[in-house]
Amino acid sequence: MQEVPLPLEPTVRRIGEQLARLSAGQTPTLFEGRWWSHQALNLAMQDSRFKAQLFRFIDVLPSITDDEQVVTLAREYMGEGDTTLFGTHWGLKALSATSIGARLSGKAIRSQVEHMARTFIAGATIEEAAPRLTDLWQDGRAWSVDLLGEATISDREADRYRDRCTDALNLFGRVTASWPPNPFLERDHLGSIPRVQLSIKISALSPHLDPIDPEGSYRSVASRLRPILDLAMRLPASLIFDMEQAETKTLLVKIFTRLFAEPSYKNYPYAGLALQAYHRETARDIETLLTWVRRRGIPITIRLVKGAYWDSDTIRYRQRGWPVPLFEHKALTDANYETLASLLLSQTSLIRPAFGTHNLRTLAYIEAVAESLKLLPLKPGNIR
Repeated sequence: MQEVPLPLEPTVRRIGEQLARLSAGQTPTLFEGRWWSHQALNLAMQDSRFKAQLFRFIDVLPSITDDEQVVTLAREYMGEGDTTLFGTHWGLKALSATSIGARLSGKAIRSQVEHMARTFIAGATIEEAAPRLTDLWQDGRAWSVDLLGEATISDREADRYRDRCTDALNLFGRVTASWPPNPFLERDHLGSIPRVQLSIKISALSPHLDPIDPEGSYRSVASRLRPILDLAMRLPASLIFDMEQAETKTLLVKIFTRLFAEPSYKNYPYAGLALQAYHRETARDIETLLTWVRRRGIPITIRLVKGAYWDSDTIRYRQRGWPVPLFEHKALTDANYETLASLLLSQTSLIRPAFGTHNLRTLAYIEAVAESLKLLPLKPGNIR
């Protein structure tokens, strides 16, 4: 294990300033379509109440067919204050006074929400996503595909998600075969990296995922994971287990280590899972995984994220009177992320570290640690 040199702050500031200069001028202007979604997301990050109401509004919007009702719905979800603040962007204040104006405002809202969705969703189908993934590769960027879907409630839904995963692997395997080589994206310090990477929601593979029944959960999930993994080994492709609700965190880690210790899969070199920095136990989980990797003898990928379920997890735990296992304040999550990033980067003989963040300070810290450990240089903008 390599020791992380301290202090790193001067290096973090230097790299942060470099990244800031590189990103200067990248903010969309008023006349660009993506300006609207950029403003909405910035406001959501600054105002937790607005964020919650915005995404509730987006969640219910597809069920509303009448454009006038869309405007009414926006007012109900976000209130007059937020509607006035954000309405100047969507045209609510200027146009909603008349029936025709309300319909125009409703259409504008739909258009902006659809544009926001396209910022994060490569395509409605895997076929639609393929050209955008090709563009990313040609632009010198790798990718990981996450098929949209949440916890399933039936075996039929779970089978359908399994089939969607194998369909995606087959399609992307064919599409990527004709791509030009890119050594920077296809090799790292541990060897080759597949062009195809699929992120998997384990809760979508079984309606019986229950921390109280780990054996039954494993049987149900593993029976659908094996066909996906068999195909990934043949292509080859990388598979990443997404981390989900806090209640299932320990169960998902156990499913991961048990599956990839099976004789058929113990030598598969492209297994990985996401871990959440907002969870208080993540450092312990990483140490547990490092011990397991040493015993298995084959490295894994750990994708470090800050976490996307904080609101719902916190509410659910408090409603049930349980101690909340997550950091309560974002600053604590950010600090823990840096601690965990240092740990992962000090274990690169066992781990392929991957980092998911939009925070400039965090990006600069990751590069500073990598530089201090004399790891291969990371190109600004290629840290994910």
